[in-house]
Amino acid sequence: MALPGGVSVPALVAVCTIGVGVLLHLIGLASPEWSALHVNGQSVSYGLWKACLSGIEICGDYPFDTLPDEWKSSLRACEAFAILGMLASFLGLAMAAISVLFPMMGKPKNAMFPVISLAGCMAAFICILIAIIVWGAKVHADYLSKLDIGYSFILSIIGGIMIVVGGLLGLIGNERV
Repeated sequence: MALPGGVSVPALVAVCTIGVGVLLHLIGLASPEWSALHVNGQSVSYGLWKACLSGIEICGDYPFDTLPDEWKSSLRACEAFAILGMLASFLGLAMAAISVLFPMMGKPKNAMFPVISLAGCMAAFICILIAIIVWGAKVHADYLSKLDIGYSFILSIIGGIMIVVGGLLGLIGNERV
């Protein structure tokens, strides 16, 4: 089934899937709960950029001067790869949207847009996966017995999966028409 301009439904669904994935990763990236520590009704949540204490609702940047060097480098790697994943996902989303919008506007279809979109989505997924692995293997693992996985971590995982699935769906959807 095709929409105006010969756009397939899977290609349109791909744009929506990538968009939701980007949004979920953006929320996961910005929110401060990749890991959480719950003690006596209080909780401390740790994100990529800051830590927050519930109960008195206070958040602060990490005191990098007092952190161990290996923890600092792992945290910086997580931040860097999460940001690279976000930038690559923007590329994937933009190319997927263009591959749907151009035919609707009567412009000629370009077979490279879905391929570039998939490349951006794959790069985003790999970068997000690296950030997640480094967080889980180093940052979270140092305090594994005390910390729980937070919602931000899960949102980034789900967002990364949706981004790559949307990229694949976009390539398949654009080949069918």
